[in-house]
Amino acid sequence: MTTSKGHKKKVYVGANAVGELQDYSVRLTGQKVEDSCLDDDWQTFKQTIRGFAGSLRCWFDESDTAQDALRAAIITGGASAEVASMKFENHGDSGTPGYIGGTILLDDIEIRNPGIPGIVEMVCNFTGTGTPTDNASS
Repeated sequence: MTTSKGHKKKVYVGANAVGELQDYSVRLTGQKVEDSCLDDDWQTFKQTIRGFAGSLRCWFDESDTAQDALRAAIITGGASAEVASMKFENHGDSGTPGYIGGTILLDDIEIRNPGIPGIVEMVCNFTGTGTPTDNASS
């Protein structure tokens, strides 16, 4: 069984990697509806619409281009909160890493100060819009 290391994976906003990345998650979802009828002995379901969502956490860096693009998108709001071409490396430890990518809408950004001792961090939560891309590692 092949596994993939978590370190050295990157998240991209356009062509720019998010600096100071600590962790991230991408969740692929499928909604279901029950289609059982009165003469069924067991419940049955059908999958309907699918989606994706997730989050990322990084040390706050006001000079990082990708972090700045995320903050600017949510501050500007409206259609500008849509961030095109976001990629999350998720597999492949040699060669070109595989990734899940797509267009996202930012739900929120939290800039968290943990006090003393600690490092200020930024947490972004997002919802995908449209079909994500899932590229296999080469």
